[in-house]
Amino acid sequence: MLHLTFHFLFNYLMAKLLGFSEVESVIISIIGLVVDLDHIFYHSIKYKTLSLKQFKAWAYKEYKIHNPHFYLFHSVYIFLISITLTVLLGGFFHLIFLGIFFHMVIDVSTYLLYFRSFKPWFRYLFY
Repeated sequence: MLHLTFHFLFNYLMAKLLGFSEVESVIISIIGLVVDLDHIFYHSIKYKTLSLKQFKAWAYKEYKIHNPHFYLFHSVYIFLISITLTVLLGGFFHLIFLGIFFHMVIDVSTYLLYFRSFKPWFRYLFY
């Protein structure tokens, strides 16, 4: 839960520092949380359960061993698609891109602090 709170607050503060409105800042923050839904999707499909307790135990174990899986919203493909849509269409896609970008900044920073390396996280990005 702390991880989600941190993602939300970081995205919100970064958006406010960049001069976004209250509504835009909240949208950027929510997008930053939506990115982590792919972990829940992966676990639910693989283990055929929606148990939050089982998911939390699994997620903690996966983080410790940094075993990469395909997490769609954490992939380089979604990042590139969001950049492309932002450049071509702007508007709301700009908010989506920033939500994803700020989320990735937190994820990469966490890996650098915890594992003292970018390499484990890099595998997630290009799985």
